[in-house]
Amino acid sequence: MKRWRNTLFAVLLLFLFCGAGISAEAKTKAKGKASGQYMIRINKQQNVVNVYKHVKGKKYKPYRAFVCSTGPGTPVGTFHLLEKMRWHQLDGPTYGQYCSRITGRILFHSVWYYKPDKTTQSYIQYNRLGTAASHGCVRLTVWDAKWIFDNCPSGTKVMIYNSPDPGPFGKPKALKVSGFSGWDPTDPDPANPYWKKQPLITGVKKKTVRYGAKVKVKKGIRAKDSFGKNVSPKVKVSIWFKALAKDKYKKVKKIDTKVPGNYKVAYRVTDILRHTARKTAVFRVVPAKKITSLKLNHESMTLYVGGAASEAKGQLKVSKVLPKKASYKQVRYSSSNKKIVTVTAKGAVRAKKKGSAVIRVSALDGSDKKAACRVIVKRISEKPLGDDPVKDPVAVSGSAAKIIL
Repeated sequence: MKRWRNTLFAVLLLFLFCGAGISAEAKTKAKGKASGQYMIRINKQQNVVNVYKHVKGKKYKPYRAFVCSTGPGTPVGTFHLLEKMRWHQLDGPTYGQYCSRITGRILFHSVWYYKPDKTTQSYIQYNRLGTAASHGCVRLTVWDAKWIFDNCPSGTKVMIYNSPDPGPFGKPKALKVSGFSGWDPTDPDPANPYWKKQPLITGVKKKTVRYGAKVKVKKGIRAKDSFGKNVSPKVKVSIWFKALAKDKYKKVKKIDTKVPGNYKVAYRVTDILRHTARKTAVFRVVPAKKITSLKLNHESMTLYVGGAASEAKGQLKVSKVLPKKASYKQVRYSSSNKKIVTVTAKGAVRAKKKGSAVIRVSALDGSDKKAACRVIVKRISEKPLGDDPVKDPVAVSGSAAKIIL
């Protein structure tokens, strides 16, 4: 019995050992893959950190840039990130948040604090970001130190060099704060009082735009950052368009005042604290003369399936538009049942299977005017001798079922 227990114990140990080995190997591969996602380059001369992201083809492309503070003791060379420390005691003693070891005593870390307390950061040192100010570590804002802490695992390649060129994004602007000590303005902690400060966009309102007129979407738009400074030139604009109320908005490059419809204009500004303000307004382009009525060349149509391709095809077109001088005469065709019959943007009708459907044509000038044609689809065996597949039954019988537009 004892011998059997010893054998079982040995087998269990072997199983656990092998399992642990596989797990460790998997973790090592995963870690290696993750550490290669980003590469960090520190320009010591310009006090700029540039992050490059790995893309297909084994290449790295510029991804983002941080302003930093290096110092005389910052070594030049190639390194790989080591361990991470949420808080770490620095010289002084002082304390840093989101620390990532580059090599030896050289770390990425936030601007230092007098105590391991988020309300005690040195504002004198914070205002030196962008200049040589450290003993050798690479100081960052809390936001940037946290990004490296969260996204660049141990093993991430770090290159430190000197160059008059700050890098692909230029040198980011450093925020200046007043006072002696307090919160890092970029700390994402909800308790940070700086998060109560938000940028503001004003002057955004819906507008009706005359057909063919010139429009300036940023006219009258004003923006201030979290500190009340004018940042109007930094407002970014995105535009979406839809012709009919039932449509979904699609992104476009500009407001085309010769194409009626609703243009949703979205305004966005992000300040140096990375706080963002957003506002939207709808610009409605209205034609000078709207369509009052539409008429199709057919009110009804009979097509046949199971025979020649031509028997299943028909053609619709707008035969009359009133008034004749309507500003915008573009229309859209649609089928009530695409399984029965389809229609192209140019009114080409094609039968799919037996049944009936309604083809509608809608004016796209905002007038909401429509016209319709009922399409009856039959099997070729049901076709009377000499029947014209696109002949309008109304012209023959003198009556037709009422179509609800």
